[in-house]
Amino acid sequence: MRPNRSGPRRGHRGRPGPSGRGGSPPGTPGPPEDRAHASGRPSAAVLRARLAGIDAEMDQLKVRLDELAVQHESVSAALVSLTSPILALPSTITAEIFLRLADSSHVFGLWTISTCGPLLVARVCKAWREIALNTPSLWTQIEFWLPPNASPRAKSLAYKSFLESWLPRACGQPLALDLISRGQNYTAENDDILPVLASSSTQWQALKTWLPLSFPSDTIRGRIPLLRKLEIGLPESVYSHEPWASNPPISGFADAPQLREVHLSRFTLPLIRLPWAQLTTLDCHGQSNSHCVEILQYTPYLETFVVYTPEPLSVMYPEDEDLEDLEADNTESISLGGVVRLDHLHTLEFSKLQQSLTLLDSLRFPALTRLTLAGGIDLSFIPTLLTFIARSGCSLRSFSVSSYSAVYYPAAGWLAAVPTATEVTLDHVAWREEDFAVFIDRMATDSDFLPNLQTLVLNDCECDVAYAAVAEMVAGRWYGRRSGVARLRSFQLTLESFNRVAPPEPSVLEAFKVLVADGCRICVPSL
Repeated sequence: MRPNRSGPRRGHRGRPGPSGRGGSPPGTPGPPEDRAHASGRPSAAVLRARLAGIDAEMDQLKVRLDELAVQHESVSAALVSLTSPILALPSTITAEIFLRLADSSHVFGLWTISTCGPLLVARVCKAWREIALNTPSLWTQIEFWLPPNASPRAKSLAYKSFLESWLPRACGQPLALDLISRGQNYTAENDDILPVLASSSTQWQALKTWLPLSFPSDTIRGRIPLLRKLEIGLPESVYSHEPWASNPPISGFADAPQLREVHLSRFTLPLIRLPWAQLTTLDCHGQSNSHCVEILQYTPYLETFVVYTPEPLSVMYPEDEDLEDLEADNTESISLGGVVRLDHLHTLEFSKLQQSLTLLDSLRFPALTRLTLAGGIDLSFIPTLLTFIARSGCSLRSFSVSSYSAVYYPAAGWLAAVPTATEVTLDHVAWREEDFAVFIDRMATDSDFLPNLQTLVLNDCECDVAYAAVAEMVAGRWYGRRSGVARLRSFQLTLESFNRVAPPEPSVLEAFKVLVADGCRICVPSL
C-alpha cells in the first residue's frame, strides 16, 4: 500500500507556508500584479506596454495618413486640371475674376437674387462658394430693388433679411449701396431696414437711394466718415404734392468729412443740409435754374457741374390745376440775381439745354475746359454761348453735343463759337446732307474753323456721307498742310443703324489705309 502524500490536488497551486520565502501572513493579500497573475488576467505592466505599442502604431498610421492626404490633394489637383481647368487656378486669381464679374453684375431683385454677382458664382460648387465667402471685396457693392407688385411691408422685410445676410460678408470694408432705386418710393414701411443700414453707415463710401422729407437723420448723423459719393432723390409724388415747408431739412449728411460728389434729384437748398463748401462734383436733376444758382453760391470749390432742368410741373401735369400755384409757392421769389463765379470748375454739362439756357447768363467759370450740351440746339444759342465764354474768359478744349432731335440745326454755325476746342464730339446730330458737306468743306478749307482740333468724333450720322471728301479733309488736317491749323490725330465716324450708304471707291479705302499706316487713328466701321 502506497504511503499517503499530502499536497494540493491537481489543478491547484499550494500557497507557501509562513516560513516560505516571500510568504505573507495568513489572510494578507498579495501585490496586484500577483493577484492578476493568479487570476489569469494580464498584469498592469503588460497592459501599459500594450498601450505604448498601440500609441506608437497609431502615430505611424497618422504619419502615413498625412502622407496619403498630401498625395490625395496632389492627385486630385492633377485630375481637376485635366477635367476642370478653371478649378485648378489659384484662389487669388479666381477671386480676382469674381471681382470683375461683381463689378459688372451686382444688380439684384427678388426674382434674380441668386443669378447675379457673387451669389451666382457661390452656387456653382463648394470650392467657388468658399472662395466667394472668403473674398470680402465681392460683397462691398450692391444695387437692389424689388418688383413693383410687392406690398410695401413685404419689400421692407425682404430688404431687411437680405441686408442682414449680405452686409457682414464685407468684413468692414467700404460699401457702395444702391437701394430702393429704379423709381421705387421710400415709404414708412421702409423703417424696418433703417437699423440694418445704420449699423453699417461707418462703412458707406457711396450711397444711392430715394428719401422722403421725413427721413430720420439722427440714425446716421456723424456716423458716415467714409462717404464720398451721395445720390439721393426726392420721390416725384412727394416733390409735386407734399408741402415742402412743413418738414425740417434732411440733416443726416451734413457731417460727412470725405463727401465730394453729390447727385441731387429734385432736392433744393431748403430741403437738405450738406457740406456744400467741400464738394467738387454736383449733379442737379429736376431743379429750376433759380434753385441751381442758389445752390452754386455755396460750392466755391466745385470742379464738375451737371444740370438737368425739367419742364415746369404745370407743363408736365397739365391736368393738375394746383401744381402751378404750388410751384410758385415753393419757388418763392428766388431770382437768378447776380453772376456766380466758380474759379475751380472745369467741366460743365447740360442734359436739357433748352430749359437751362438762361442759366448760362448767371454763370462765370474762368477755368472751364469741357462743355457738354444735350437737347435741342439752334442758332439762337450762339449769342448766349459767346457771351458766356467771353464773360468767363475760359478756353474750351472739349466740346460735345448730343442732340437726339429730329429738328435740323446747322452744326457748322455753332461750332464756330468754340475755336479753342481740341476735341469735338457730335452725337446723333440731325445732319442734312448739304449741311454735312458744308461742315466737311469748312474743316478742309477754312483755317479759322476749329483750328486747334485734334480729335473729331461724329456718331450716328443720319445723312449720306461723301467718303471721298471726308478722306481728303482728314488727310489735309493730318498732314498739316495749312499754317496755324493743328494736326487732326483722331477721327471717328459712325452711321445711324438704318442709314444705308453706298460703299466708298477702292481709291478712298486706300487713302484711309495710308492715313492709318502713317499713324492717324481712324475708326469708320462702315468702311
